[in-house]
Amino acid sequence: RPAGFKFRLLTLCLAARQEVRERASARSFAMASDSEHCSDDEELQYEYDDAVNEVAELESELKAVELETQQLKIRLQSSAARSMRSGHVPGAPGMLPPAAAAAAEGRRVAELATLLEWVALHVDLSSTDAFNVGFEVPIAGRVVHLRRVAQWHMRSAPGGRLRMSVPVEHQESIAQLLAYVKGNGCKVELEVARRFAAVWDLVPGELATAPPPSMLPGEAATPQPEPSVLLAHRGSTQGILVATWPTRAALKAFNKAAASQANLPKVGDRVELQYEGTWFCGVLCSVDAEGKASVKCDADPEGVFTMALLYHVRRASAETAPSAAALGPQEAQQRPQAEAEEEEEDEEEDDEE
Repeated sequence: RPAGFKFRLLTLCLAARQEVRERASARSFAMASDSEHCSDDEELQYEYDDAVNEVAELESELKAVELETQQLKIRLQSSAARSMRSGHVPGAPGMLPPAAAAAAEGRRVAELATLLEWVALHVDLSSTDAFNVGFEVPIAGRVVHLRRVAQWHMRSAPGGRLRMSVPVEHQESIAQLLAYVKGNGCKVELEVARRFAAVWDLVPGELATAPPPSMLPGEAATPQPEPSVLLAHRGSTQGILVATWPTRAALKAFNKAAASQANLPKVGDRVELQYEGTWFCGVLCSVDAEGKASVKCDADPEGVFTMALLYHVRRASAETAPSAAALGPQEAQQRPQAEAEEEEEDEEEDDEE
């Protein structure tokens, strides 16, 4: 009996151990399966996240390529416009023959039509911002004066930062034209493009908007050229600008930097005012909160004042002598004609002698 009992007990122990091993093995297998499933889910999640990141990177690269393509088109058009204005065919000196000139004019009208269609597609006419600029804008050899402008955003254009700045005198006509083009499916009729081209010249190029170093003491002002499009008025110095500048914030910062200079003139001081590239003598009458100065130029009629941003005004030097700079803006425009007439009379007298 003792031997049989021990045998049965041993047999039961072995059976119990086997059952425990089988249960442990089954549990391990189940845990391994769950772990494998978890591992597969995590791996799929990682792959999905990688794919989402890759799509975002590709979209960013696509936008960058679109913007670069637009910039290259603007530069190419700028080069072609300079060639047409100079009257030369690239690689062949001499004036354009009539047939080539007609073809060039046709291309100019077509480029203006394309620009109008593109602007009409992206411009937002629902919100207008009007403010004073007071800058000369040089692009591709053409200079226009931006004074008071009406501005519309072009957020859907590449980059999302472009703005269209239009002289307030032309705000209504340009808004009506763009609204008409929008309503026409962003298509410009040939006759409409020709009438527009008779008044405006397309001048694509680059615009550097950083202020000069003298306006920001202690800071390194490095101009950053950006592709821009200028529509220069053929009968005046006005222009329409499509660019990321001007903005109210940029102008405010610039005027604040200019107003922080220590040698600024005070109300009542003798000053020199820069107007369309020429300096005129006068008296500083007032300066408003936005840094805009009112100057009574010496030779202007009584009651006539010239408005300009303060950085266009400087203290008059003691050595300033009466000259063309001492004339008012109105008389300065008449003086060159009078001098030319005097020179013609002198030449006629010399010829008679």
